[in-house]
Amino acid sequence: MKYNLNTKITSALRKVWRYYPARLEAISEAKVDSKHVVCAWCQNLVNIKLSHCDHIEPVIPPEGTGSWDVKIERLFCPKHGYQILCEDCHEEKTRAERDAKKGYRTLMRKPKNAKKRD
Repeated sequence: MKYNLNTKITSALRKVWRYYPARLEAISEAKVDSKHVVCAWCQNLVNIKLSHCDHIEPVIPPEGTGSWDVKIERLFCPKHGYQILCEDCHEEKTRAERDAKKGYRTLMRKPKNAKKRD
């Protein structure tokens, strides 16, 4: 099996991010009581265990980023860069972001039949 260093680094960064103070503050500010938060999109009351702390701007935008510095800066953003979402809204947002990335890659892909211009 191939060892993927990028995957290992990304996983380690995500583990550290779980305890990032700005992320924890965003969650704390969304609480209405000890067990519930309000979803930033649908405004429904959600059990905190079923909520997601989401980056408002994707960590990796559709056009991608080749720099670890940019990825880390976007992952560890200030608290106003986070929103708390219920599972359904988080799933919808994530799907839209994935579709945007696929669309961008498709747009940037060279056609297989393309002829070289002189």
